Amino acid sequence: MVAAVPFAPTEAVLISASALAAGGTLSFPLVLVVGALGCATSDLVNYGIGRFIGPLAVTRARRRKASAAVLDWVSERIHTRPVLILVAARFLPMGGILAAALCGTTRFPMRKFLPISLLGAGMWTVYAALLGYLGTSITGRPLLGIGVGLGLAMLLAAVSGLIGKRLPRRNLARTLETSAS
Repeated sequence: MVAAVPFAPTEAVLISASALAAGGTLSFPLVLVVGALGCATSDLVNYGIGRFIGPLAVTRARRRKASAAVLDWVSERIHTRPVLILVAARFLPMGGILAAALCGTTRFPMRKFLPISLLGAGMWTVYAALLGYLGTSITGRPLLGIGVGLGLAMLLAAVSGLIGKRLPRRNLARTLETSAS
């Protein structure tokens, strides 16, 4: 289950459960359903946390000009392109937690948030579960499959981190410069 605790190794748990499913110990469809429901539940908890604690955190962050510009930039995009931002954030480290909390903070409507959360939770769950399932299917051994799945997840995270470091900075820096002017 994906937790509301930011430091919980949720991807590792889902990869491990799906590796066990590939080995016949667990039901793979059940792993998918429980993972997606856990992920969506986590989103709701984080949305609620953002709703109650977020305004104080945003007020403090706005004291710095750069932080205020970033908050404005992200908040605007959440309201103009919610599906793209919320689903994509799910695949970034801590992205799903922060996006859900920011939605609560900015009072993004729950009736719009919930279906997008369910879509993102389902997509992320399939991605993480397939890493463990395929790792075990390739190796034939659940423990080795867990290692392969976690290795693939770390590789994908590293590649997305490198891409994220190079691409958005130019655009974000330009956006921040224009918003500060």
